[in-house]
Amino acid sequence: MLEVLTELHPTMTALLAKVFLRIAIEDGLTGTDIAARTHVNPSVTTRHLRALGAHGGGLGLVQFVQGPLGDRRQKHVALTPKGMEVIRDIFQAFKMGARARGERMARAMQAERAKDGLGVPAKTAGPL
Repeated sequence: MLEVLTELHPTMTALLAKVFLRIAIEDGLTGTDIAARTHVNPSVTTRHLRALGAHGGGLGLVQFVQGPLGDRRQKHVALTPKGMEVIRDIFQAFKMGARARGERMARAMQAERAKDGLGVPAKTAGPL
């Protein structure tokens, strides 16, 4: 997963990815909510939100939106279309990785069965 994110931005850290994924899981949180849920210092969370943001040279993965009650003081964080695309890429990478792991496991099991003589058709003695 981090590989998908580092392709997007080479300096993507695990902590920055953690904040991004929290937003993907719970769209519409405030910065304070994100800090609490990720157990990251609020000032560090703010820096990460700026780095992920759509303005000021950020990655353009998240945007700040007005809260549902119209309180202009409270900004909520939501994924941008680009952020949603990155999440889809992450899911696709997981899906492909899981498929590859499953195929490797199946080949290993077949090899093990062949080694043990299981899964190899028994020889027949011919007609009686």
